[in-house]
Amino acid sequence: MGESPSSSASARRIHAAEDRVVGLTAGRLALVGALAVAALTAFMLSNRRAVAPADLRIACESVERDRTIIPLLDPSLELPPSGPGQASPRLQLAPVATSVRTPEVELRWRPLPAEMSVRVTLRPLPDGASIESPVLPAGTTSWRPPGLAAGARYEWQVSGAAGPPARFRILSDGEREAIEQLERDFRYDPFLIGVARVQVGLREDARVAFAALREDPQRGALAKRIFDELAR
Repeated sequence: MGESPSSSASARRIHAAEDRVVGLTAGRLALVGALAVAALTAFMLSNRRAVAPADLRIACESVERDRTIIPLLDPSLELPPSGPGQASPRLQLAPVATSVRTPEVELRWRPLPAEMSVRVTLRPLPDGASIESPVLPAGTTSWRPPGLAAGARYEWQVSGAAGPPARFRILSDGEREAIEQLERDFRYDPFLIGVARVQVGLREDARVAFAALREDPQRGALAKRIFDELAR
């Protein structure tokens, strides 16, 4: 006995509904799968292990082996040892024997005797023309010189200061971008960041990195030693 037209139409509607359900389910599963893959990819990218440059890895190994940071310091920025006539504390406070990140530099020094006005002399190295501050009021202990250049070296002196001028260097734009990328990539490794900062001359920033390791059970003793070596 043949199937009635009405039952045949009902069967077709049922099959069509089933197909829609199957299609929707497959679509949802495909979407869930795609989202899962995207989430996994994002997780893997955000947690990938950055690879330190070869020269930085070698520098870290040499510091740990020799237990000193001194060979990595820029000798052209260092002050000569104090002689018998330079026993008093150096007048200049910062920046001294270091690099700085940007040309917006604040020169800082110890207070001069009361009522004594101040003048600062700044000279680009190796043989640039000197720049002088205006006469600064008594009690002034800082000055921001205008017009400094990224990648340049300078020496500076405060009127009435004994001893040699202090020196500093401004990172080039490329150096600053590179060190900031390293700081992001290795934010959980203060030792590597500290060594990287020393390599570009960021002495005070490096001290901050090594200070964070002074209580570390494995590297604490070395971090304390390097922290002291970086003091000026």
